[in-house]
Amino acid sequence: MPDTITMMAQLRVLAEQYPDTAKELFEEMPEARAALEELSARYSVADLVTVDGFKIFYKEIYNRECPRIAEPIISAFVDAFHNKTGVMEECWRGFGKSTLLIAWAAYIVGTRPVGSTALIRINDTKAKEAGETIAEIIETNPGWKKIFSHVVPDKESGWSVERGYHVKDMRVCKTNETTGNTDYDKWLQMCFADHVSEPSLACGGVTSGIIIGMHPSNGMWFDDLHNEGNTRSLAEMQKIVDTVSADIIPTWTGAGGSPALGVACTPWSEDDAYVRMMKTGLFEKVSIPLFVREGQIPQNHPATKIWEENYERHGAELFEPYNQRVILTWPEIFPLEMVLKMHDSHGARFGQMCLLDLTTLKGLTLQRQWLGEYPHEQIGESWPTYFGIDFASTTDKSRFGKTDYFALAVGKGIPSGGIVSTCGFVDRLPMHESIAKVQALASLHKPVAIGVEKHGSGKQFIEQMTYATKLPVIPLPLEGARVTSKGERFERFLASDFSTGKMWLSSVQDLFLKKFIDEWISWDGGLARSRTGHDDTLDAMYWLREVALGNVIKMRNPGVDNSYEEERELSPFANAGAHYRR
Repeated sequence: MPDTITMMAQLRVLAEQYPDTAKELFEEMPEARAALEELSARYSVADLVTVDGFKIFYKEIYNRECPRIAEPIISAFVDAFHNKTGVMEECWRGFGKSTLLIAWAAYIVGTRPVGSTALIRINDTKAKEAGETIAEIIETNPGWKKIFSHVVPDKESGWSVERGYHVKDMRVCKTNETTGNTDYDKWLQMCFADHVSEPSLACGGVTSGIIIGMHPSNGMWFDDLHNEGNTRSLAEMQKIVDTVSADIIPTWTGAGGSPALGVACTPWSEDDAYVRMMKTGLFEKVSIPLFVREGQIPQNHPATKIWEENYERHGAELFEPYNQRVILTWPEIFPLEMVLKMHDSHGARFGQMCLLDLTTLKGLTLQRQWLGEYPHEQIGESWPTYFGIDFASTTDKSRFGKTDYFALAVGKGIPSGGIVSTCGFVDRLPMHESIAKVQALASLHKPVAIGVEKHGSGKQFIEQMTYATKLPVIPLPLEGARVTSKGERFERFLASDFSTGKMWLSSVQDLFLKKFIDEWISWDGGLARSRTGHDDTLDAMYWLREVALGNVIKMRNPGVDNSYEEERELSPFANAGAHYRR
């Protein structure tokens, strides 16, 4: 069966040489007219980068319709491609950005095979997955063969992630029926004139050397450069920002001007790589959150019509965590039930991950900026270690009807004064497993003192710990100390000590410290259920402060040299006994 382009050429000859016959044919056979229109659409897809063309291509390769909500993104990409400008599309986690970017990169390769296209992902593993997927589409996908049958792999030039993927256009590389030779040299000349030595498609991780010095004529397209792994600390995030600044952004300027640039991402922080990209002035940013609030549909937004249509069809629904009525962006796939589950799973990061709102990470009552980070590499192994424990058994229930967590904060006393929390543990455990976990962590960290809240089920936990182990357990608060509320513990003492540099978090953060940060920024003063629904790590951090209080108050003048004039060795338990009456 002839390909789309050959069939269209034959039909054009028929229409030009026998116009009356062609007209009668299509009038008598409407199905033939419909078939011709479909062929015409495919023909356009093969040569022109358009929104409709991409939608046809998407349907052919994935065997399903392109989502309506993806149209504003593709429209922005199409404009960026033609005008060689930049666009940054922010979408929520789970939107399907990778699926969309893979189809887009393949589409660009098909419509302009003479050009070079770059797809940048978070690491080489993800880049390899994308490259292999696109290669499989080009080699085996029936949808590709329907539209781009003339674009085939050029395996002699390279067909791998390492060497890049090269294609050739068989409309150019025609075979001479007499000699059997092809015009392959002509094709190579066309590619060389367009982009010198770059492959048709290069897929690389953001830190990969494959993209250094690239000037892709078909554009450079980015898919989520940040995740939990490369944002464990500000230092690790800065590595990505530095790579973008040093190795990628410089390729955007040259004699030929800036290439088309497109980013599909979820914002991470005010210090991430996306912020650095926006500072170049090359990007327009469009954010498409999971929902918008009723009465707040943004005007002149690429998705305005979608929200208006959804409001007309489905109305607004009550989103109980915010006590507000909202208009869902993609209700067919993300109905309210799913959105509520996402809220529960993302916790304090729901606003960032799903509503694309970084201001939600600053904190409701306790500010994120108060949590200073102590350089991990400067934390001494010999510094005294302390544990702070907020005990909760799996049989205990919080005031919100959910089981609380057993939480343990690990901290080290800074020689000049203050304490840095290095790691911790948080999970739902029965009492015997909690005791075993403390023993395991104690054998690893060798704590000089373990502070445990003695009220509630903590009293029994302390008794069992004292009976079963020889660990230095100290019931807190000490006898005679004033009982304080959670609000006072967090907002008066923890907030003060963190904001003045008496307490720190390690710059490398494990799951416990990340959960602590989430609970910190979610603390609402105890007025209502916070975004996480828990404050167990906050409690553990407070008891860490209390058991190491001598080290905390040792820092008399934060921000200056706190060395004592007279060096003297203290008992490891001296700090635990240094509690003062409030």
